Amino acid sequence: MRAGWIALTMLLLTACDGALIGPEEADESERGVASFAIGSQVKVCNCTGLFFRAKPSKSGKALDVLSPGERGEVLASSGSWYQLRLEDAREGWAHGGYLCLGTPAPGPAPSPGGSDGGVAPAPTPTPTPPPAGGIYQPKVGARFQWQLSGTIDPSPEVDAFDLDLFDVPASTIAALQAKGRKVICYFSAGSYEAWRPDAANIPTAARGSKMDGWDELWLDVRSAGVRAVMKARLDLAKQKGCDGVEPDNVDGYANATGFSLSAADQLDYNKFLAAEAHARGLSIGLKNDLDQVKALEPYFDFAVNEQCLEYGECGMLSPFIAAGKAVFHVEYQGTTSTVCPKTAPLKLTSVIKKLDLGAWAQFCPTSSPTPTPTPTPNPTPSPTPGAPWSCTGSYGTKKASDGIYYTTSFGCWVDSKGVSHSDPGDNCIPACLSQAKSSGLCQSSWSGKTCEEKTNWYVADSGRFGCLQRLKLTANGKSVVVVVLDAGPACWVEAKVQKAILDMSPPTAIYLFGTSAIGATEKKAAKVVEVPASTPLGPS
Repeated sequence: MRAGWIALTMLLLTACDGALIGPEEADESERGVASFAIGSQVKVCNCTGLFFRAKPSKSGKALDVLSPGERGEVLASSGSWYQLRLEDAREGWAHGGYLCLGTPAPGPAPSPGGSDGGVAPAPTPTPTPPPAGGIYQPKVGARFQWQLSGTIDPSPEVDAFDLDLFDVPASTIAALQAKGRKVICYFSAGSYEAWRPDAANIPTAARGSKMDGWDELWLDVRSAGVRAVMKARLDLAKQKGCDGVEPDNVDGYANATGFSLSAADQLDYNKFLAAEAHARGLSIGLKNDLDQVKALEPYFDFAVNEQCLEYGECGMLSPFIAAGKAVFHVEYQGTTSTVCPKTAPLKLTSVIKKLDLGAWAQFCPTSSPTPTPTPTPNPTPSPTPGAPWSCTGSYGTKKASDGIYYTTSFGCWVDSKGVSHSDPGDNCIPACLSQAKSSGLCQSSWSGKTCEEKTNWYVADSGRFGCLQRLKLTANGKSVVVVVLDAGPACWVEAKVQKAILDMSPPTAIYLFGTSAIGATEKKAAKVVEVPASTPLGPS
């Protein structure tokens, strides 16, 4: 996982774009800026670290510092600045004086003396969509049983069984398919399991640190030897007659693997797996790896997740649901009465299992019964068709005439279990921090992160409402009072949906919409009304 703001702090004195004065920086006016066409691939060059900003200006919030060679696609331009979509799907602005044309990134090669002695894997081909009707595509609501241990119980009335690739006999697969069931075959694509029959084929140098809580070792997914083993496992899945595969442990870059794996390395490897599976006529599911869901959803046919409800992350799987693709979800705590009502609105296919992943299971219904209609207080009106919207410069200053705003989420926060969450796309230094301290909303000794965490109920839209204005938000029959603590979102974000956007804290998003992660294109609307400064923050 990218080091985010820590990395930015470490590189602050050497990062480029003219924002700071230092021996390695040149003023923007002195930089020769090339012209890049929309859609072209560029990379960072002539710079030890390039600021990646929220808007096309040196005053724009620094989202990260990009390393030399990092690549992205040009989405738009503004003067000498270019809006980029990076390989991990993040978007932001960079100064063109520190960009060069670059071809799409090939598969990452191990560093000299790496896990394959410097032998790089072949570049990952650009995946093509699976042939229509040729590959199993589980739809939203498809039922599944996940069993990786014990004697297979074929009795559950489900659409698909997820079974261990090495342990399940081809005859069992055929018998299930004869009853109209699909079979997904599980294998680990990111760890070394000494008991597997092909374990010796994994290069010793590609075996890394021990996985926390498991008798397995992380793999160097850049290794050509590792990729060769995974191709052979996909061949085995094809030979046994599996309809699809579930490669596990495909988020090594976010863990202590013993290797310097980047987000780009992981994206390349996961796309490699998807391309190889599709080449064999196999469906493929993305296992966990929530931070890369948006970038990887187009390459995968369904998702498999463990414990997103326990950790408050289920909303991050919404790109699969929006694309009509099933999300097979497992929780190890709770019952159908505590789990199902929470995941049914998200359209997840949820199952409660024991940790041994044997035959025992409790299945959530795939659709919720229609509740008895009740009067809805404070109904949220839909956005008025044709309601005027304007946003010029960096941030919007004109309030929505109909009082309706689309919403997004951002910021640092603490969940109901006391776990602190950062935001890879935000530095958690709110624009209104000084006013918050002066007013007593936040203590003078608090950092921006602490201020956001302690305030809990906050939004960003100081350009329209002013710092510390209190707002009452209403959606889905619920209302909550929040305080304006930051600036944004940027006009280019609002331009995508042609509507004013209110960026809200994850706790606010969870209360109103049941998810901590909301994107602009989801068009989740809320009614916004200004209220007195004395109004208490929180649900009202």
